[in-house]
Amino acid sequence: MKASARSPSPRDGLVVIPTLVTCLPAGRQVGCNGLSEPAAAFIGPTDVQAHGADLNRWIKKERNMETIGAGRWLSPEMTLKGLRLVKKGQIYRLGQVLSTDIPQLSDSPNISRSRRFTIGRSPASRPGSGALSEVVELPTHTGTHIDAFGHWYCDERVFGGRPKSEVWTEDGLVDLGIDRCPPLLTRGVLFDVAAHRGVEMLESDVSIDREDLEAVAGAESIRLQSGDVALVRTGWSRLWEKRERRYMLEEPGLTGEAARWLGEQGVVAIGADNWAIDACPPSAPRNRAVHELCLTEMGIYLIENLNLEELGRDRSYEFLFVAVPVRLKGGTGFPIDPVAVV
Repeated sequence: MKASARSPSPRDGLVVIPTLVTCLPAGRQVGCNGLSEPAAAFIGPTDVQAHGADLNRWIKKERNMETIGAGRWLSPEMTLKGLRLVKKGQIYRLGQVLSTDIPQLSDSPNISRSRRFTIGRSPASRPGSGALSEVVELPTHTGTHIDAFGHWYCDERVFGGRPKSEVWTEDGLVDLGIDRCPPLLTRGVLFDVAAHRGVEMLESDVSIDREDLEAVAGAESIRLQSGDVALVRTGWSRLWEKRERRYMLEEPGLTGEAARWLGEQGVVAIGADNWAIDACPPSAPRNRAVHELCLTEMGIYLIENLNLEELGRDRSYEFLFVAVPVRLKGGTGFPIDPVAVV
């Protein structure tokens, strides 16, 4: 296939790595890190032939995270397309409120306010005025948060196929950190799976597969586009509101097949109203197929612990999605407070 002069899309005849589309020479394999020589950019067939065994080394020269992974689909055109969806100016806050009593994994520390203090006044300050401040300690993967590519590894390798020892250090990630995540200002779509099944909340033994998402998209009359953020409502956040311990022990969620289908449509990020996005039934509470696929192979950001109740209540299935990750250098993730605007 001849190269196209327009911007590539997931339907083009390109090798897209992360694996949004895979056109591989014979003998090349796809695993949880993409190719046997994993890559992190768009590669035409001629590039594969030209670089051969040096393909991975060539790919690693690409340092701009906004041009690798699914973030490749973001563009000024996608931003303008998202802005044109705003008709009423109504804003939905999708982040959960952070506090010291929110649900946490058993191996994660709780949020703590370790110190409160008064900042001394300068000689020029008005008498009786001053400033109060505090020190807050929190895990980076707490509350509503976004995962960086470097958060997860599979077969001891991170996104791009590098050994995790090359990027993981005691001082944070040397690459693939949340500081490299681009601002997300694009079209968002809501897959309200709970409503589609006629329930307020899916039970924890429910796995959402590709056919489920396709059925919901048809019922809501939505069609995914390259550069979208896909949000999945299960209703599980109702347990968050009640502070039920079960929230963090199991959950309904996506199968790896469903996540791959979303990636093949060109989504930049996947978010859900549960703690891991993955289907984690009581029989397999540590399943992380979606994490392995999205973060180590396809380069799709994950946003967890969302509050999608108001979006679902108002049947707002298409909107402008806005999220600007905190640029914590080398961070594997960080809390975030995204909004949807209609």
